[in-house]
Amino acid sequence: MNPEGELYVVATPIGNLGDISERALWALRTADFIACEDTRTSVNLLRHFGINTRLEAYHKFNEREKAPGIIERMKEGQSCALITDAGTPSVSDPGAVLVSQAAQAGIRITGIPGPSAAALAVSVCGFAGGSYGFYGFLPRGNSLNAALEETKNGPDIGVFYESPHRALDFLEAAAKIFPEAEVCCCNDLTKFYETIYRGAVNDVISALRANPSVHKGEYTIVVKKNYVPAPAAPEIISNEAALADIMVKTGVSLKEAVAELAARGTPKKEAYAASLKLKGLLGGR
Repeated sequence: MNPEGELYVVATPIGNLGDISERALWALRTADFIACEDTRTSVNLLRHFGINTRLEAYHKFNEREKAPGIIERMKEGQSCALITDAGTPSVSDPGAVLVSQAAQAGIRITGIPGPSAAALAVSVCGFAGGSYGFYGFLPRGNSLNAALEETKNGPDIGVFYESPHRALDFLEAAAKIFPEAEVCCCNDLTKFYETIYRGAVNDVISALRANPSVHKGEYTIVVKKNYVPAPAAPEIISNEAALADIMVKTGVSLKEAVAELAARGTPKKEAYAASLKLKGLLGGR
């Protein structure tokens, strides 16, 4: 037990166990207990590396209930390693509740970086750009289109997580909203079925449809939207306002402003009618 409790936020492999870091192994060995998403999954990781630290289930269905107790134990001096089934805690996975409460309680928090499907996909996509938006899992059904629409205001590059049976639905929705998009669709990263599909969104859709293993393995999809907003409609001002603008900016008389407006393409009759209306608005001056 450490003199003071500490929370280690530990990234674990997303597939290939060789990706684990020495610091991650150290934290898992030295922690008093490990809060994990699924003990059945995490026990295989610990067994592979000969680690015997006690596991406790901490997942999205019990995190608010269990977080206060974990905090109290860390206050008493115990250290906790927080892990998920794969990847980095709090990134589309449980963890944020415990980290937030630990910070509020003054618990020392140490992040131990490592595998992240989002970072890996961005690193291999080859899309130039200084920033990207990470959106994780978007909602299902009819809400998917609305959620994709909302990303129009974000960076040109978006990173999304998708389940095996929804990847095609996601891409088909993206093709409607971003028809010019380029896609790097990463399937089963670091695992047995690892495949990366690249190209125009409709070409990637065709490639996935042709793959009999399309429903095996999780997806991380990087979309370069190439979205060009429609040009703003030109501001239309009335002839009266145009006359007033000419007079203010050039110091000419109303008669001279009428001639200038006509020279800009406004029919003379319309320019003259506007001058009469402007006189009325100005009280005959």
